[in-house]
Formats: sequence, C-alpha cells, structure tokens
Amino acid sequence: MKKITYIFGGGRLEKIKDKDSFAKDFYYGFHLLNNNKKYDTKILEIHPFTKSKTKYLSLLQKIDTLLTKLIFLQFHFHEIYIKENLKRIKNSDILIFSNDRLAFSFFPILKFNKNIKSIVFVMGLLKEHKNLKIYQKILRPIFLSVFIKTVDKFIFLGKSEYEFALKKYPQYEEKFKFISFAVDYNFWNSNKKKTEKINNQVLFIGNDGNRNYEFIKELPKFLPEFNFIIISDQIKDYEEQENVNFVAGNWSKGYMTDKELNKFYSQSFLTILPIKNTIQPSGQSVALQSMATGTPVLISKFDGFWEKDIFINDENIFFIDHFKYDDWANLIRKLNKNPQLVEKVSMKGIDLIKNKYNLEIFVKKIEKLVETIT
Repeated sequence: MKKITYIFGGGRLEKIKDKDSFAKDFYYGFHLLNNNKKYDTKILEIHPFTKSKTKYLSLLQKIDTLLTKLIFLQFHFHEIYIKENLKRIKNSDILIFSNDRLAFSFFPILKFNKNIKSIVFVMGLLKEHKNLKIYQKILRPIFLSVFIKTVDKFIFLGKSEYEFALKKYPQYEEKFKFISFAVDYNFWNSNKKKTEKINNQVLFIGNDGNRNYEFIKELPKFLPEFNFIIISDQIKDYEEQENVNFVAGNWSKGYMTDKELNKFYSQSFLTILPIKNTIQPSGQSVALQSMATGTPVLISKFDGFWEKDIFINDENIFFIDHFKYDDWANLIRKLNKNPQLVEKVSMKGIDLIKNKYNLEIFVKKIEKLVETIT
C-alpha cells in the first residue's frame, strides 16, 4: 500500500468533515484517493506561526527571512521543521503539495531523501517579476532550476502556463504534466438554476492578486439598473453604492461556506471576472464552479487562460478583450436582454464541466501520475 501525504496550507482539516457545506475542489483528489484501498492517504496541514517560541525555530525564522530576501521566493522552514510534522512525513512514499510555495520549504527533505517522491501543483512558480535586485536575478533562477530538477512531477492547471514552462525548461519536459483544474460537479450542480426570466444580479468573486479590483469597484456605476454582489477579502476602501453589496469572502479563512457561495451563483444571471494579464490560470475555480451551477461567465481575455481551444465565446462562455467600462456595461445589458443566448451558454457550460472538468476525471489523471513515479 502506497503511503501518500497531501500537504496543504491552513483551512482544510476543519472543512473536510463538513461534506454538506464544502465542495471537494481544493483537495486536489484527496477524497477519492483516500477511498482507494491501494493508498494510505493522509493530510498534513501547515499552520503559520506569528512568533517562534524556541531558539531553534527563531533561527529557522531568520533563515526564512534571509532566503526570502535573497531569492525573492517564500520560505517557511520555521513552520515546517518541527518534530510533529517530520514524524508524519517520515514514512511517506509520496508527498503531494497543493502549491509550490509550500514545496520550497521542503526542498532539503526532497533533495536528500531519495525514497520520498514528490508531486507539486504549480501556483505561480514561473511568474516573472519586475524590479528584482541584481542578486535576486542571479539567485532566483539558480534555485528554481535546482528545485525543478529535484521534484519528481509538476502539475500545471493551465495549458498556457504549462506551455510556457516547456519553452523555458525544455530539459525537464518529462517532469511537467498538464491536468486542468476540475470542480466537484455534483456539489455545485445541486442547486439547479430555474429557467425563469433573467434577473439583474451580477456576481464577482475573487481574492488573488490577478483580479482587477479597481475595475470591479467602478463598473457598477456604469450599470445602475443592475445589482452587484462582490465577494472578496481584497477590497478594503470602496465607495458606498446603492446597487452594490460587498460581502467578505475568503475560502481559506472560512468566511463563507461553499453551500452559501452556491446560492450566490445560482441566484445570479452572470458571473464576471476581470482578470489582469498573467500567465497564471487566474479565475479558473470561480469560472468552473459558476458554469457548473448553470450561471454563465463573462471573463476578460488574458495570456494564462487555461484552455483557449475548448472555451468558445458565445458557446460556453463570454469573452471580452479589454477593460473599457462602456463596453463591459453594453455587453452585460445585451446579454441580459438575450435570454436565449444566456440559456444556450448556460446549458453548454454545464455539459462541459460535467464531461471534462469533473473532479472524478481529474482524480483518474492524478492516480495515473502517482503510479508512474512509484
């Protein structure tokens, strides 16, 4: 029996028991692998410390700070190298990291313990940064090259980011795997939308740094006849508007359950995602969740959109090229007055998620990958 340890940041363990309130999306296949008798699957959750209590951890914290400054990547040795954590991973055959930031801090273990295999979900690993110091421009690519050489497999959730990695590191092609993000279709499709008259509620959800928050703060002013629900933890200073309801929402912090979020999706006629240009597949989870509920998505075009050949404008999604307020406003009005088009895109979106971006399909690909490295 293969022993697999999933390594997550905070927020999973308390949610995993509440199956009615939370979907399985952000466990990256843990539930289904855990039900497979071939695997002994566990979770290690890394909790951040605000202040180290021992000299040992204090020293690690100083090392974290130094490495983060030198390489411009996040390190958290002081949160990881404690006895309880090391005991839990000691007998693991495979470590699966939910993001590359966690994996950086496990680098010494992965480098010197050849018996432990590793899979890392890529979350901005190859993001290019401007205004780096000279020493960061030298040290960062050196570390990334050694890190990539050390890890057994990397899973890219967006095709564009995957293709970018192949061009930048062609020598590691066998390590890179593209598996598109998938959602818990049965959970999100449980509140089936009613095919009644289209309402005027527009939904925005998001917390990552690639959302265009300034744009979403201003857009409602150009659509006073629409009601906007903005669910985010990132918009702090905003002008009160009659047609805007700001709702605090952050999955990892547990401000809102997925069950509550599902209702917001199902009660809206459109989910909008203004995304800044990035190579990362930003907005992916929100878009797929919304489509699974039957609420179509309007999203700005950007380089990192996950699969451009499968998502087609006016067929299963709505695209827009830029951030001109009038054009967004006119398109939203146009869609609101065309229930036939919205219904068509809604139904095709549901079918797409069910048949291609369903978590069960995703897990089969993860299991196949697990078998190739052991």
